[in-house]
Amino acid sequence: MTAKFTFVVTLSLIVTLPLLAEEQKPETTPPASAEKKTDDMAEAEDPGLPFLEQALEEKLKSNDIKDIGRVIALAQRARKEGLSKKNLQFCDELIASEQLYRGLTLSEALVGKSTEQLGNNWQVVRNRILNDLESAVKVLKNQPLALLRIAQLNMLPEGNTKRAEEVLKQLEPMANNNPEVFLQVQMLKALAEKDPEKREKIIEDAAKENPSPHMLLLLVKSQIGLRQYKKAAENLKKILELDPDNVQALVGLYEVLSETGENEEALKVLSMLEEAAPNPRLAFEKARLFNRLGKNKEAIEVLNQLREKDPKDPGVLGLRAAIHLEMKDYANAMKDTDAALRLVPEGAKAKLPMYLLKVQIFVAQKKMDEAIQFLEELTKNISGSKELEILLVQLYTDKKEYDKAEALLKKLAEDNTDDNYSFIVLQAGLLAEQKKSREALKVLNEVLDQKKATKKETVMLLRLKGNLLLNINRHSDAVAVLEEVLKQEPDDEVSLNNLSWLLSTSPIDIVRNGQRALELAKKACELTDYKKSYILSTLAAAYAELGDFEKAMEWSQKSIDVSQEDDNVKDRVDDLKKELESYKKRQPFREALEEK
Repeated sequence: MTAKFTFVVTLSLIVTLPLLAEEQKPETTPPASAEKKTDDMAEAEDPGLPFLEQALEEKLKSNDIKDIGRVIALAQRARKEGLSKKNLQFCDELIASEQLYRGLTLSEALVGKSTEQLGNNWQVVRNRILNDLESAVKVLKNQPLALLRIAQLNMLPEGNTKRAEEVLKQLEPMANNNPEVFLQVQMLKALAEKDPEKREKIIEDAAKENPSPHMLLLLVKSQIGLRQYKKAAENLKKILELDPDNVQALVGLYEVLSETGENEEALKVLSMLEEAAPNPRLAFEKARLFNRLGKNKEAIEVLNQLREKDPKDPGVLGLRAAIHLEMKDYANAMKDTDAALRLVPEGAKAKLPMYLLKVQIFVAQKKMDEAIQFLEELTKNISGSKELEILLVQLYTDKKEYDKAEALLKKLAEDNTDDNYSFIVLQAGLLAEQKKSREALKVLNEVLDQKKATKKETVMLLRLKGNLLLNINRHSDAVAVLEEVLKQEPDDEVSLNNLSWLLSTSPIDIVRNGQRALELAKKACELTDYKKSYILSTLAAAYAELGDFEKAMEWSQKSIDVSQEDDNVKDRVDDLKKELESYKKRQPFREALEEK
């Protein structure tokens, strides 16, 4: 099961910016009119004084942002009419204090929001707020919260990043003796840094000086972005030492442990979460964890309890159906899938996973005709069902109905011009299935030569290119391509395994490199907790290439043992036994040459 749990607080939300102080209007000194003088004298010296006094009256009874606007307008009128030096200073401070309060209040609607949450015309609102805050800080000194807001607003899309950087530098002296200002400044500096590694360094240095939960959570978010899960877990544990019931840290630690496959530890953290923040969805996630741990009976039991509490939750039925499928209980898997489909409204996106699951149930029972018929009916009745049509292409290919696959793939590519690379991979795979690897390579090379693909798309295309090169016995070229994949994705377990296998078993002498093969196989095994039989088989091949046949036989036997517990690779047991026989004869294994 690969579906991912999302709790009320996700990793994307674990960092929030605390207010440095309550947003209060700065106090101002009453105008000089408090001194006793005749009305004629006051009018002669301060013609704008009546407007200033009216502004003060409005300020005392103001209740909302519109009232603040009237105060500012009257004070500006007073300034225009003319004021004595002392009253002019007071008037400027009054205007600035009202602008500061209005700017800080309105900025709450923009700061910390994604562009999708900001609504229409948010740039106009942002500019008005910035005008207020910039005017205020020119008059009122030492306003760290206002400066922070100026930096934050300018860091929103299409903002003045240069001004944001200036403000952050201006704030640094204020941060020396103020931990909260320091925290905010470092967080904003990190957000402004585009290089992920430099960003992490900024936060890491700041966290050493101020190891507060907020700073550590920001550091964790950065480390997760860099896939530094071990470091992230250590920092989350530090937070929990300071605050054992910190829900954000518990959620973060749970997700990190889930991502790294440490399911037993994740289960312990989940129990802590249930105590700190009880939530019905935690039981659902516990069922997922039991499933990952191979405890499907326990998972079904939890789901049955959830089903009793809420019979109309299609998610519970969907997960239970998927687990029944794993257990080869096809009747109950189909029953739960159909029940879930009845609960989900027509046209809802939630139906798609259920449709895909139903096809998987047909395929698992080797009912390919039923699977294809079901998909054909669906694609006729559902517009824009790209995922279903892609699956139908794959099923046509598996049944060697290449004409149908090519026709549907052509239609897909025409209808989805924005998703070109997925269809190129499908096209190349279809050609390879028909033993047309050279044609498939030509398709891939044309795309790769354009250098317009993203990093993720490039890796996807290179992986396929490596396989195609193997098909036509260009082993040296395949090695170069797989090495390029690993430069971009060092922890790609499939490429690590494939390259190691090639370096161990290629029949071409100059291609083999036992030491490099062993290094790659060990890393792939570590990434998969030594639980995947095909990777254990690769580790055995690497030892055999180095002449260590005792180790080769040990890992080859483990590969066979693991494969007998995995339905997905049971059909490869005979191949694994042939490898073991080769090692018993003290002979390294050699892969047969493929497509001519």
